[in-house]
Amino acid sequence: MGGGVHVLAGELETIQEYGLTEYEARAYLALVELEEGTAREVADVSRVPRTKIYGVIDDLHQKSLVEVIPERPKRFLPKAFEGYLDKFEARFKEKLKKLDEDRERFRELIAESDAPAIQGPGQFRVVKGRKNVFNRMMEMVEDAEKSIWMLGSAFAPLRLNYLSPMVHDKVADGLLVRVQCPVLATNRLDVEEAMAYGEVRHRNSENAGSSILLVDGEAALLTHYIPDDTHLFKGEDVSIWTDDPAIVADITELVTRTWADGMPAKDKLAEMPEVSEVEDEKKVSP
Repeated sequence: MGGGVHVLAGELETIQEYGLTEYEARAYLALVELEEGTAREVADVSRVPRTKIYGVIDDLHQKSLVEVIPERPKRFLPKAFEGYLDKFEARFKEKLKKLDEDRERFRELIAESDAPAIQGPGQFRVVKGRKNVFNRMMEMVEDAEKSIWMLGSAFAPLRLNYLSPMVHDKVADGLLVRVQCPVLATNRLDVEEAMAYGEVRHRNSENAGSSILLVDGEAALLTHYIPDDTHLFKGEDVSIWTDDPAIVADITELVTRTWADGMPAKDKLAEMPEVSEVEDEKKVSP
């Protein structure tokens, strides 16, 4: 155990996406490995400094991820992450609800102010920073009525899956969802999840560093992922959003042609080994 968190190292970045710091993630995964332990044991396995471990464990306790056993010395048990995710999901839904309310409020505010309407199509906007780019992507997906097309990297299905709760009901009402990306052994589960609500095709470009999001054939978001597209929220991305009819029409033609040349994901997946044969490749050392 002294070598640090290793069995669940592949989950380290994943659980940080749900509001845990790196020290909290390390301490929690260490407890999962240990099943039960003292602060000293958790510090040794997680490689969190002993001077900080009590504060980190206290934060995990506040998040209902750790149970305290009142012994001498105190011992700690990990609690199921599923319960924490349920609370995270509830907060996320509350934020979406507030976003809808704020959007309507500002629409009414602009209407009441008698401000001149934005004239015509042809707008271009630069969006910088991964979180800002992701927020713009979320707005576009939420506003989609007819179609969502995403041409991107191997990470594209996971990115769209994160937003899928906003499209499930729309898909039932006829919304077309298409994703084209490299279909690899490493993103197989994400691809299969996306196939449950949309169409997925293989893109023969494993080193893709950019993406195109096209919504309703009326707006497009072109994104360069910096330094790469391996994390939902961490990056210095640069995007260009536009609703210019000529540009959007050209992008639509490009995406349509690329789609026509792509192999259906189910056929590509059929050529690959099962997930169990490659899951070790997905583990990442801390």
